[in-house]
Amino acid sequence: MKFKAAAAILLSLLYWLTSSLNLTGVDASNEQLTPQKVLLLYDSMANDTSKAGNVELLQRQLASFGMEVTLLAEDFYSKGLLDQFNWLILIKNSAEIRTINESFERDLAAFEGHLLQIGGVLSPPLKKKLPVDVEFTKSKQNVVIAMSGLQEEVAPVQNAAYIHVNREAGQSVESYGTLSPINSDSKNMPFAVKNNNAAYAPLYEKGNLSELAMLYVLKEWLGTTGDGQLYLLFKEIYPFSDLDLLAKAADELYEAGIPFIASVRPVLDNFDYPAMFRYMEALKHIQSRNGSIVINTPVISSTTRDTTEILGYKLTSFINALGDYGVVPLGMGAELYWSYDKEYVNNGMAFFDSVILFPNQLIMHRSQSNVSQTFASALYSVSPEEWNTFLSQRKVWADIPTDIALTVDFPENEQELEDMVSFINDQWLVFSDYKLARHEVITERFTMVSGNGLMINGKGQILNDTERIVDSDFQYVEEDEVSFSKLFSIQNRIFIFIICLALLLFGILFVLGYRLYKRKYLK
Repeated sequence: MKFKAAAAILLSLLYWLTSSLNLTGVDASNEQLTPQKVLLLYDSMANDTSKAGNVELLQRQLASFGMEVTLLAEDFYSKGLLDQFNWLILIKNSAEIRTINESFERDLAAFEGHLLQIGGVLSPPLKKKLPVDVEFTKSKQNVVIAMSGLQEEVAPVQNAAYIHVNREAGQSVESYGTLSPINSDSKNMPFAVKNNNAAYAPLYEKGNLSELAMLYVLKEWLGTTGDGQLYLLFKEIYPFSDLDLLAKAADELYEAGIPFIASVRPVLDNFDYPAMFRYMEALKHIQSRNGSIVINTPVISSTTRDTTEILGYKLTSFINALGDYGVVPLGMGAELYWSYDKEYVNNGMAFFDSVILFPNQLIMHRSQSNVSQTFASALYSVSPEEWNTFLSQRKVWADIPTDIALTVDFPENEQELEDMVSFINDQWLVFSDYKLARHEVITERFTMVSGNGLMINGKGQILNDTERIVDSDFQYVEEDEVSFSKLFSIQNRIFIFIICLALLLFGILFVLGYRLYKRKYLK
């Protein structure tokens, strides 16, 4: 009986494992599907206004949904371009600007694909598909945004727009969230509306709840199913960072049961130096403490062809060095513009199928493209400062619309570390383990994969923290080779002997001369 019970348990386990493998295979095949292409048209970048940066923001959000984005200003639209797309997004950042491109107006009127407009007066196709009216205010107003149980007051909004759904024909219209004046009794004005494949949202700004609310709108408009995951990510980690502090942070987060991602800067040379080995030891310790490693892009100081061509070689060398040490990188952390540059994509990002896209800080294009590179996974990075209002509400966030990385700069001292760990522990957030999902990094020597454990060339890696002793007595500057040392030593002795002999003879002659002069003087 005991044998039969054991056999039954074993068969159940085998069935469960087989089912898990099959599910993994289905997910992996889905990731290989051709990405959807979306044309993103904007009328203005809205610099020096509250809407500044919302175009770049939308680019990163679309990347997190796996969309291939073609970015274009409306003025540069050419006839027939819309025929290549089934998805179109219009960003109207200025209520005064009207579409004057006649080719675009004609193509838009005949467009039958999925259409999303953000801001501005409703375009003619949307007026036909959405039974709503949009009311614009002539002055600045404080508004309240609510979405998925979250709420925030945004102040002030210039020319705020409010959606009024036509109740007679509006039963088929889906509403998302609410957007209302601060002192208004009317709370039924939606943040966004959708009818079949057409959608409209009047407000979209960086740094307030409209940023998060737009993720929910995009998820519904794109028809994405399933919830996203939330990850904790640390960046600004360098080889010269305080590695003891890094190890302590990994230990404290491990004890708190919080998985995390470390976006580390690469070392591009001198792999045999003890400093490099100490860096490797720190990364291996992170890996053993439920941390995941991604490689941050190196600092670009020049955009010459030689610099970008050597980039691929240097990154390959660093990835291979990590593989030799048993450290498994799972992706790349990069500013958004890297994914819109052919040189950086081909020579820097081609090793990875997963990325974390950070906001642009210093754009240094080598071969700029207006079409984005897509990835199997592209986390949407946000900072605690950007979502301070959301985080301060301390609510459990269950229905995450897409994969998001809460990104924190690594602390510089122990006090900052304690404050950071305390802040994270106080949040009502559940962070996922990045390495539980499938990620793949490939060089000419290594294939590194996660999902069913960390694998290098098909071999599972043991996550241990056994520390390797690094020799501190390292000769960083190689001594020049010395030849004919004995000959030079003999020559030196001969020269010293000759000099001493000359001095002795000079002394003797000086004494003799002195005596002769003295005798002559006495006579």
